[in-house]
Amino acid sequence: MSKFERHIAKPVAVELTNKDGQTDEFLIKPLPFEMMPEFYKLMKHMAKIDFKKMQELPDDEKGKALIESLPDETFNLMVKLIRKSLEISYPEVPKEQRDALASSHMMELLNAVFEANSHEESPKTKGQSS
Repeated sequence: MSKFERHIAKPVAVELTNKDGQTDEFLIKPLPFEMMPEFYKLMKHMAKIDFKKMQELPDDEKGKALIESLPDETFNLMVKLIRKSLEISYPEVPKEQRDALASSHMMELLNAVFEANSHEESPKTKGQSS
């Protein structure tokens, strides 16, 4: 394995369960570098949401409350980044199927997109002065 391969973010596994109780694992690859400005813009938007207040809601109301609290620009960024993640993770799957999956499991996929693209800070470079 090359030094580049050792430091490239790996896909994130997400388990999705349908209404019949069947569970499947999907691997979500990190976004391409040119999408990082939009990814960080979405992160900034999401940081403004009061998730603590939403935790007080019943589970079946949380998703709806989140969507209603989002400005259109934020929602559009979510859709764009989930779509791109599914496109690069599953290019062989028709767009209609990827979009249907995203519609059915939007929040789980969004969490996987965040996890796949949020990198831990690397330690200081060897020999760097403190």
